[in-house]
Amino acid sequence: MAMMTEPRETSRRDSVLVCVLMNAKGLPVFEGGLVCVNALGGAVPAGDEPNRRFMGVAYETKLNGYEESGIGQKIRLWRKGLFLVDSQEHLDVASDVGREVCVVDDHTVSAKGATANNVRCGKIVTVEDEMRCWIEIDEYTPVAR
Repeated sequence: MAMMTEPRETSRRDSVLVCVLMNAKGLPVFEGGLVCVNALGGAVPAGDEPNRRFMGVAYETKLNGYEESGIGQKIRLWRKGLFLVDSQEHLDVASDVGREVCVVDDHTVSAKGATANNVRCGKIVTVEDEMRCWIEIDEYTPVAR
C-alpha cells in the first residue's frame, strides 16, 4: 500500500470501555463483576476454569447471551482502572500490596496462588481490609480491537 500523500480523517476511540460479544445463552453477567471470555470468545462471568481469559469488569448487567430478536448481545466492560474485589484469603498490607492476583469467581480473587487455572486479572494496589483489596487491571486485559 502506498504512503499517504495528504492528510486524512483518522478514526480514534478510547479503550477504557470496550464491547464484547456475550456467550450464547450463557449465565448472567452482573455490573461490577469480573468477566472472562471462554474458548469460543464469548463473555462469561469470571471463574477459575480452563480456557478462560480475563477481559475486564462489567460496566452493565446482561442477563443472557441473546436478545429477544435473536441477535447476539454485546456487553460493555471496563478495561482499565482500580476495582474493589473480595479476596479468598486473608490479606496483609505488608506482604500483599503489589502481588498478582488470579480469578476465583466473578467477584473474588486469590493472591496466594490457590487457583487451578491461574486466570490472572490484576495486581493489588491497596488492601482495604483483611478480605478485600483494590486491584489494578490495566496490564491484564487484552488491547482493544
